[in-house]
Amino acid sequence: MRKELFIMVAAVAFIMFVQGKMNRMRVENAPGVIITANPEQRLLLTREGFRHGDVSISLLAEFSLDAMVLSKQRYYFGRDAELAPYDLALGWGPMSNPEVIKDIRISQGNRWYTYRYKIPPPIPHREISYHSSNMHLVAATKEVAEEIKNVRWGDIIHMEGYLINITGDDGWYWNSSLSRSDTGDGACELIWVEKFSIE
Repeated sequence: MRKELFIMVAAVAFIMFVQGKMNRMRVENAPGVIITANPEQRLLLTREGFRHGDVSISLLAEFSLDAMVLSKQRYYFGRDAELAPYDLALGWGPMSNPEVIKDIRISQGNRWYTYRYKIPPPIPHREISYHSSNMHLVAATKEVAEEIKNVRWGDIIHMEGYLINITGDDGWYWNSSLSRSDTGDGACELIWVEKFSIE
């Protein structure tokens, strides 16, 4: 029994290791700003909702963007991982310029996204936070889920859907930010993704 358990744990660890390596495969892009437009958001006057499995989803705003994938993180455990197994750290404007990104160390973990840089930064700190974000992606279909799974660092993606709040019958909840300029806890976007493509 112990041997079987050890083999199972080792297999899961190996799969997670390989998945992590694949997540970090990088696409090289030419220097210069690639995405000039900011994300588009339109608040809904009436908040509609629906059931998704054992949770309720409330639609807050229509949301779409083109962005560069700065980092990708797979999560395996917990209710949040069942709903949104992948987080993408995305950049637009100056944060879609490879010449800027090469001087910023980006990492993800615990549903957060962080960045580090040597002083002076390649662009002002505020510009980094205003033009990038960590986004939790809830795929509306299996096809969308597969597209998200296949994303690599450096990919240029297009995404459309809704910013959402999620609540469980037991009181558990997960809420989206509605601003691109906030930072810290609660600053990530939680998105019901209806369209997703790698450009």
